[in-house]
Amino acid sequence: MIQASEDVGMADPYALGVVVSCAQAFDRVGMPEGQFFLAHAALYLTSCKKTNTTYAYYDALDFVQKEKQYDVPSHLKDASRDKESFGHGEGYKYPHAFKDHWVAQQYLPSSLKGKVFYTPSNIGYEGEIAKELSRRREVQLEAQLDTEESTGEILTFSPDDKSKNAWFRRTAGEKNTVLSAIRDELFASAKLLRHHKVLIPGNDKGLLAWEASRRTPEGGVFVLMEKASDLDYFINYPSVLPEVERPVAVQGTLETFAKEHSMLFDCIIGRNTATRADKTQVFKRIHSLLEKDGSAVLSEIIPSRCTRLSQIVAPYLKETERKKLTALENKLYEESPLMGWNSDDLVSAAAGAGFLVHSHNKDLAERRYITQKDIENWLDSDNQGTYGKALASEPKLCEKIKKALESLIGENGVEWKTHHVILVLQRV
Repeated sequence: MIQASEDVGMADPYALGVVVSCAQAFDRVGMPEGQFFLAHAALYLTSCKKTNTTYAYYDALDFVQKEKQYDVPSHLKDASRDKESFGHGEGYKYPHAFKDHWVAQQYLPSSLKGKVFYTPSNIGYEGEIAKELSRRREVQLEAQLDTEESTGEILTFSPDDKSKNAWFRRTAGEKNTVLSAIRDELFASAKLLRHHKVLIPGNDKGLLAWEASRRTPEGGVFVLMEKASDLDYFINYPSVLPEVERPVAVQGTLETFAKEHSMLFDCIIGRNTATRADKTQVFKRIHSLLEKDGSAVLSEIIPSRCTRLSQIVAPYLKETERKKLTALENKLYEESPLMGWNSDDLVSAAAGAGFLVHSHNKDLAERRYITQKDIENWLDSDNQGTYGKALASEPKLCEKIKKALESLIGENGVEWKTHHVILVLQRV
């Protein structure tokens, strides 16, 4: 029985059941026929595939014993005792309420985010679950890191304070569903071959990089990281891939990479690559980094076609107030450099950079959860391009909107719809 878990382990999880059954049969029948059961168990263990990844438990145990100061995340603490005073249990996502009974949720302390103890082998049954487990982890980490950095669709704008550039701070609630859908859409369009060289710009934390590596074992994957801190992700996150097949993380942007490297790629895959920059220049740089017959596949959120503040607070406003807010909102969208564009603008910019462009749209929905910090950012009146600034001349309406949003804190969240355009760019 020890061998069944220690040496065979997850390569054949049924081994333990077979051995236990043989042991019970031996106890009931006794000798001499009981030797058949012992032989049965021995033969089974001898012939089945083996992996010793159960030792991961001891690695985790050793780490916890040495690093005792880390605290359990608040949303995992007992809500029945200290919910009111300390917020225990707030934000917990019940996995069985989500698709596939799994949700990208943080279970480790924040200081250990991204730490992995169990790395499945590619042997037997464990090999079957390795890829799916890795893909789930990548989505989970991407969702958590997206929550912190607030990337994606942008409904407020402040060039001097990046923390105020977000409409919703990402929670790891149902975002995993959206991220998984976008990843599947991108790779379905990319049509990668095993020998392709792939570039992934835009501070990808693993959502695209590891999947690309799995699909191009004879090629190579480079990931561009604008911040040095993001390089830690690839250092701290182990992979079942051999070292020579792992993505290479490079600090820099499309512009700096094009200047410093002469390498060309078969495919460039990105998510929200053109959102925060001069779109024409982005497409020109992508064009310059592709092989003659190379292609790029990008997913870009169209802010103007995502859920808006007016839709969330509409039930709390009078008709005249809703109209006033909608008018201010439309003006905000039109004037903001981060929101005043659509899919046609992207297609035009890509075509102008020398690409043959194919595009299609995808609408996705998730549940978002409102926090007090979100409300403060949205209604901040000190920065241009924010809802707060746009509502500066309507203090009563602004206060009513604030109270409406505050009433949603701690509730079941709001349905949030996002509109994505998938661009398939062929270099010509």
